[in-house]
Amino acid sequence: MSLNDPIPQEQWIPTQHTPYTQVAPGYLKLVTLTTLLVGVIPVGIALALMMVVFALALPWLLAAGLVLTVLLALWVYLSQLRAKRLGYMVREQDLVVRRGIFWQRHTCLTLSRLQHVTLSQGPLDRFYGLATLRGFTAGSPHAEITIPGLPSDQAEQLRQHLMAKAGTRHES
Repeated sequence: MSLNDPIPQEQWIPTQHTPYTQVAPGYLKLVTLTTLLVGVIPVGIALALMMVVFALALPWLLAAGLVLTVLLALWVYLSQLRAKRLGYMVREQDLVVRRGIFWQRHTCLTLSRLQHVTLSQGPLDRFYGLATLRGFTAGSPHAEITIPGLPSDQAEQLRQHLMAKAGTRHES
């Protein structure tokens, strides 16, 4: 079988039925913190503006504040759920990333097309000991695959493993 021959259907491995490696538990804390920071500031500003504009309509202001608080709580919950559902698996010929809450997306990057892999860390990532891995393929200046929330040492090991496999042809 050459590289261009299709794999027989009986050898297909469905990505939904294979075990994914979850990202680090610290990633959930990071997502919660950043969601709250990004969410609380706009909600606080909106409430302050409503207090100035509708100073006399206190019951309406309380209702609006309650609605905004519930929306913020829902946003935090969905962000946490999205972080919990994020996973990846390294197979012999590819790297697969699963993400999504309602619509599951499985992105598969063939290692023979991989050009380079980068690791990045922001200040909060460093505080939690996390890194984001990005894999790039030929012909695209944008990351083809991104895995946030990896423990720093695991991210470096995965980067080295992927680069060792990058560009190699697997023939059966």
